[in-house]
Amino acid sequence: MGNGCSSKGAPGACDNSVLRPADLDFTALTGGRLAVCIPDVDWRGILPGQLRALVRFMEERSDDSGVIQGWYDDFTKQLHIRLREVNLYQVTTWVIKPLTALGCCSYVEAVAIDVASQRPSWFVSHWWGEPVLDFLACVETHQALRGLSVETAYWVCAYANNQHDLGAEIKADPRETSFFRAMRACKGVLLILDQDATPFSRVWCSFEEATAVSTHRSGEEEPLLLDIATAKPWTDMKHRSYDAMLMTQGLTLEEERIEQEGGGNGWFYKMQREDKFPIHLVEKALTIDVESSNASQEIDRTRILNSVAGRPLEELEKEPLKGHPAYARVNRQLRASFAVHGWFNAVQAKPEILGMFGQALKKDTDRSELRLAFAGCHDFSDERLSEVAQGIPTSLKRISLILSACKNLGNDGFLALAQALPVCSSLTHFELNFSSCGNVGDEGIASVVRALPRGLIEMNLWAQHCSKISDSGLMRLAQAMPP
Repeated sequence: MGNGCSSKGAPGACDNSVLRPADLDFTALTGGRLAVCIPDVDWRGILPGQLRALVRFMEERSDDSGVIQGWYDDFTKQLHIRLREVNLYQVTTWVIKPLTALGCCSYVEAVAIDVASQRPSWFVSHWWGEPVLDFLACVETHQALRGLSVETAYWVCAYANNQHDLGAEIKADPRETSFFRAMRACKGVLLILDQDATPFSRVWCSFEEATAVSTHRSGEEEPLLLDIATAKPWTDMKHRSYDAMLMTQGLTLEEERIEQEGGGNGWFYKMQREDKFPIHLVEKALTIDVESSNASQEIDRTRILNSVAGRPLEELEKEPLKGHPAYARVNRQLRASFAVHGWFNAVQAKPEILGMFGQALKKDTDRSELRLAFAGCHDFSDERLSEVAQGIPTSLKRISLILSACKNLGNDGFLALAQALPVCSSLTHFELNFSSCGNVGDEGIASVVRALPRGLIEMNLWAQHCSKISDSGLMRLAQAMPP
């Protein structure tokens, strides 16, 4: 802490009254066990129960006002650290590094019982500065809503990497780092957003999200899922309470079971689960600019930008190329992906920004698939479908629109969709669920079918409980289908 003395009890003081990280007893976290050696960094996931134990460790050292006794932050000059605000930078100083110093290992190895239990299924992308309690709330909510076992581990860099030897685990090539290897070994990426959506301005986070998005463009059999969470309490339709909100790519296990019962109800439950996700967080994603993003270590930013630009290994530490086309491509892909994630929320909460969402989507000319769901959304009207149609990129091969029970949707919206479809000359699969859309009639659906390209391989239409679609209309519909 330095050689000079200061007043008694202040950070940096040299008398014995000042608590130091090495003074803490970590037996409650390790159980007194020796560290378990896990050689493969990408196998060092952390269990939610282990995260909860860490929070409990800090709770037991907090006073009635929520101040963790004796903890301070030399970097920010904070004399007191509150449990509700403690972040991962501070936890690294006060727990991770001193706990692992003797064994010179990662936190996961220090608290693990065996190797197999720590293998991760999900990779967490986040900013170290968000409160640890918010981080835990997001992970526990994700675990619950995704229907995951309590034994599901998450890969989190601070806990997985050996903080005493980062050079061994963070290579010059970002695609050779523990981050990248761990991500590719997982089922999906959980992006955790603080209230300022800081990860959208962090180069590591942009790299991680771009990696997840790229797996959907490269023809991989099992592309990475991308879920987004933020700490915000809410209660679902079954009166179950959660401490965080979650937007998922696709349906949860519970929603899939509901969907199998018929009628698009699973998508309706998903929409209701996600409809209060803070739209300002998604809106910030539309300004992602990988070139202007930052990192705690400037060398990380340099390497990642050069990697994105496709420079060879020997050039990864050179000054990043300015305005490289690859940066713009990553920006387009990320902005469009988050626009698709948050489109339903924008319809509900801030429809005036939907034009921006449409522009972001249309510019993503590398995209081959589009799935949007608005099941049961009474705010989804002809105007809203027209905005979706205007944003359809010409590169699409698959389109899936879940519009069931959109009561204010009619023929005009379908006519707008029909005008956009002819430019999708590569379209091979088309899915449209407009069940219980009582204002959609023969003219609207026929216009859409006539607009589909001749190269279409598969089409699925759901039209239950559409009273304005007649038998004769269905006959004309069959005749208009592509051969």
